[in-house]
Amino acid sequence: MSDEELAGAEKKVLGGRFAAAAKAEALALLAVARKQRSFGYNERAQRLMRLALETSKPADYFAFPEDVVTARRASVPVKIDGLADEWRDVPRTSVKPGAAAGGEFAIQWDQDNLYVLAVVRDPDLREVEEQGSDANWVWLFDGIRLALNPANTAPLALGGPLYDAVLPVGQTYLAVSITGRKYASSACGFSAAAVKSAVQKVEGGYVMELAIPMEDAMVPAIAGADVGLRFSVANHGSGMGFTRFCDRESMMSDSLHFGRLRLTE
Repeated sequence: MSDEELAGAEKKVLGGRFAAAAKAEALALLAVARKQRSFGYNERAQRLMRLALETSKPADYFAFPEDVVTARRASVPVKIDGLADEWRDVPRTSVKPGAAAGGEFAIQWDQDNLYVLAVVRDPDLREVEEQGSDANWVWLFDGIRLALNPANTAPLALGGPLYDAVLPVGQTYLAVSITGRKYASSACGFSAAAVKSAVQKVEGGYVMELAIPMEDAMVPAIAGADVGLRFSVANHGSGMGFTRFCDRESMMSDSLHFGRLRLTE
């Protein structure tokens, strides 16, 4: 597979006359194909490209209404400083609270980034993490966990160096601590290196802002994109999510019961 073939496939998709959600699905599949090709998985990349070119309608899935989050296109780029100035009129979604902790989050997007705001109630912040590799601190920290699955029809693959988890090949996982420490994982080499974050402590908790490069996360920057979403607030190892099937006793991602992130203008 060549760059010219992928570029030609993308041109066909962009010129297709079908729903924006289907176009976004096809573009996500091509983004995953490009990543897989860069790792030498040429056969898998070819299959993904063919699947993208055959996509003419949105993927079939079910989501409970309360599991759907809408992200508006940002009117201006969000400054990542933890002050939340660009979020005053953006609707927020609540997470299922714990005994003394809880919070809400919101998402915006533009051509370059997916922006995330978390406003968290947590009176007992964990500001010192276990030292060592990522295999240590990611199990017990305060911050947020985010998983995105932009290509709903992509096949499964082993994803993540911490354990041999079988996940959709385009799915990405990101953990960000209030200390600024980050961990990212996927079968496509998703890295936290370009993810920007900022935290401001407030009375009884904190405010966190993130900017995640759309290209790195393989999320098509197109209104109508419909992306699998798992979001939770990490509190000393437990997770406070927002979907009906969220599990506060585990950090595992159940991609069969993801919520949905829908990009709008």
